[in-house]
Amino acid sequence: MTNQLNCISCGNAIAAEDVNLQNLVAKCRQCNAVFSFMPQNASTASFLEYKDPLEQTLTEDFLRRPDDGREVEMPSSVMMEQDFGELRFTIPWRKTRRWGFFLLFTIIWNGILTPFVVMGIATGSWEILLFTSIHIIVGVSFLLYTLGLIFNTTSIVVTSQGLDIKNGPIPIPFNPNRFMAVRDIQQLFVEEYVPSKTNGQPDYTYAVTALTRSHERQRLVGGFSQPGHALYLEQEIENFLNIKNKPIPRV
Repeated sequence: MTNQLNCISCGNAIAAEDVNLQNLVAKCRQCNAVFSFMPQNASTASFLEYKDPLEQTLTEDFLRRPDDGREVEMPSSVMMEQDFGELRFTIPWRKTRRWGFFLLFTIIWNGILTPFVVMGIATGSWEILLFTSIHIIVGVSFLLYTLGLIFNTTSIVVTSQGLDIKNGPIPIPFNPNRFMAVRDIQQLFVEEYVPSKTNGQPDYTYAVTALTRSHERQRLVGGFSQPGHALYLEQEIENFLNIKNKPIPRV
């Protein structure tokens, strides 16, 4: 038994090579829409009959939520509260981001480097510390980043005034706290990008991005390992702010 996947935008049949089973993402050749999908009334095994899934990255592309009224379910790793005109999200990084590789790399890197640092301090051989200074900086950087992936939380507070996004407690570069006024937001969408590769395979990552009134793209919160986290945030924020879900114009 086989199942035909159709585009949620134009209804065109999706070719097997345009289906990414690993991330449950498909791309329509007819209208260029990129969307996530879930098997409906069929087992996962039946969908595995597709051959040669999409291998190229969809960098700088976007994912669309279903247009048929279906809601994206809240992931178990995301906490949401709503009261007194506020919508609040609490998102732990360790449950929504990839951190296993960084933990392993940090342990190995610093494990090799530590004996040299200890020997340099114990013997007063400062030339050893000077020689390994760049390696020490790399080791400390990876240590802080890994600790951030394990212990950090993203807090998002949405009001009629804007989105207040805070990350902590460990400060991580490229993940700054930020505030965006509602009046500056034209549309929200989910962007897929590839920040790194593991064993030659792209690490697909997802972010909630705003299209501003001045037609600029500003990434609000990213780093999600699964599209469902970002799609859910987009859905709930748009519903709260009464922003209509619609296709994003290419910019």
